[in-house]
Amino acid sequence: HRVRAWMDACGRTEQPLVVLGDGAYSAQAFVQGLPARTWAIVRVRADARLCALPEGGRRRVYGARFAPRDIWRARRGQAVPVAGRWREVAVVVRGRERTRQVWFGVCRRWGWGRQVFGCLIVRGRKGGGRAKEQAPMAFLVASGDGDVSELPWGVAQAAEWVWQRWECEVSFREMKSGFGLGEKPCWGRRSGVVS
Repeated sequence: HRVRAWMDACGRTEQPLVVLGDGAYSAQAFVQGLPARTWAIVRVRADARLCALPEGGRRRVYGARFAPRDIWRARRGQAVPVAGRWREVAVVVRGRERTRQVWFGVCRRWGWGRQVFGCLIVRGRKGGGRAKEQAPMAFLVASGDGDVSELPWGVAQAAEWVWQRWECEVSFREMKSGFGLGEKPCWGRRSGVVS
């Protein structure tokens, strides 16, 4: 809310604000309390209770239930309970372009009412040779304006943003384990700089 207010005060009212977050930000209060012109892409658990939009009847709020892992575990041609599709997107990782499979569909979160969310899934990759294995990742896309049926910047750009955020997490983990960041007690400015 504070950043959105600063942007509006600077005359940037039409510019959307995109917030990337980990699983701690997938809480109902945060996602449903987004201000207007603000988007959130937050990590969600593989077993999160999501559901498709209902097909018939105005009174129904929820359709068939599913979890993000149901999408990436489904075999080719196997029906999934929510409409969406896999796409090949090019993502720039550490200066190199790599292709990833990304799925995007529209859903609701079970028990959260009528708000519609986007579900963004980046398919994992099996390791082989020098390549490392990568687990699939699922993200919930929410908008303060409520419409997530079409991303204004596109699925490829959203996949690149979440991948860059993941690179920050990996780099931070490497700094903690490789350089001992956070292990040495630093009680003042000088000891912090020396460390």
